[in-house]
Amino acid sequence: VLAFVPGKVTLAGQKLSHLPAGYTFKLGEWNEQATGAAYLFDVAGKILEFFLHPNGQVARPELMNTLMQALLWFHEGCRETIGAMAVVKFASVLDALSCGREVEGIRKLLTARVGFKNDSIITKSSGLTMKQAVDQLYHGGRSRTVHGTNEKLMHDWEEMRNLAEILARLCLISSMYWAFQNPTEYDPRKLSIP
Repeated sequence: VLAFVPGKVTLAGQKLSHLPAGYTFKLGEWNEQATGAAYLFDVAGKILEFFLHPNGQVARPELMNTLMQALLWFHEGCRETIGAMAVVKFASVLDALSCGREVEGIRKLLTARVGFKNDSIITKSSGLTMKQAVDQLYHGGRSRTVHGTNEKLMHDWEEMRNLAEILARLCLISSMYWAFQNPTEYDPRKLSIP
């Protein structure tokens, strides 16, 4: 049962990040959006080709594998109804794109792909630097939850979830753009090099 609440869409009592039917485009809007996002469609097609190929023998399988896993984690994070688990999934996007190099790798990825420096203030409300935000997301959110040591599991995760989703989205899109601009590069570790 869909219930429309001002500012929120719910399905059977669960908050959704989008309408179940999807976005409705105005006349001509799709062509405009598709042109601007052509690089995303190009790389997404290559990711799908890798994913669906029977033996994974496609161009740049290492890079496509990394992007595929990041895309899957992002999808799962968007669908997640539990805030702490969404943080885990969005942090996993960052971890995948940084090739599992944890906090330091994620910081390097954010610097290389998004342009944030460790001391860049990335949240107006709390004034967190990129370094502080990554520490909170990775250690206070992802690791503690995964390892069963999170004492704040049932607290409000909305702010951290939003931050994790934004950082994951920025890194995923910019990594796909990098893959588009560098059609011969195959090493996903290069995503973290400016």
